[in-house]
Amino acid sequence: MAVFLADDNGQILYKTDQLEANYCYPGELRQPIEKLASVSFQDVDNDSDTDIILIAQCHNDRGDYQEKSYKVGDVLFQEDGSFYRDYRISDKINRFDMNKNPACILNFVRDGRSTEFLYTAETYGELLSHNFRVIEEQSYTRNFEKLGKMKVVPGVYRMVEYDVFMIYLIDEQGNIVWSFQPMEDYDNLYALKGIQGKDLDGDGFKDLVVFAKYSYEGDFGELLVDTVCTVYYQRTAGFEKDKDFTANYECTEEDTLEALVGKIRAYWGWQT
Repeated sequence: MAVFLADDNGQILYKTDQLEANYCYPGELRQPIEKLASVSFQDVDNDSDTDIILIAQCHNDRGDYQEKSYKVGDVLFQEDGSFYRDYRISDKINRFDMNKNPACILNFVRDGRSTEFLYTAETYGELLSHNFRVIEEQSYTRNFEKLGKMKVVPGVYRMVEYDVFMIYLIDEQGNIVWSFQPMEDYDNLYALKGIQGKDLDGDGFKDLVVFAKYSYEGDFGELLVDTVCTVYYQRTAGFEKDKDFTANYECTEEDTLEALVGKIRAYWGWQT
């Protein structure tokens, strides 16, 4: 992907291919870019010059993210009649999932709000100090056999009009032992329908099932909502995300959390 800026006479004034989306496959010419999902012209750094926010839609055909679609954001800052890219800002935009839309990128770069703490916090207190809002009605304590007594703490952090959803396991000392990001590449938590910690695959260890609705923007700017079930199986070293049941079952509006628990257990050939 490359960016060209031309004047009314077609004269190229600026061009660059030094964009974050061109580094998805390091050292290769062909990149997994499907389309330019968004381009926005705004003053990002409060210097009265118009900057450029770019978001590319990518889809890997191999590697760790094979068959996964995701967005890659970038900002080109205007300065002295040209543009430059700050790779440190681009890295944080994408590493901490602030690349969903121009509003989130603007909220980070211009306003200083960041989701970084969601991934780097080590204690429950750190989360609260950054205005992480706990969804109290879905928070509870369970004994996870390999990890011990844990408090399941789901919650959201607000970036403009979007709620970024995370779940944490907190020990009795207030330390974060494990974190989950069931929202993945969706824009917003639309509704949390439930979380349960039960043995789902019959190995005697409590697993975690998350049932929620997530919203995102369609190709024509319309609001779309998906109903999603995410399952995490407890293993010796922590938790492993399900790739079997969820690949073969599509949630509907009629599903309930209790019914899903039964279907997951039936998939693994057991019931309690």
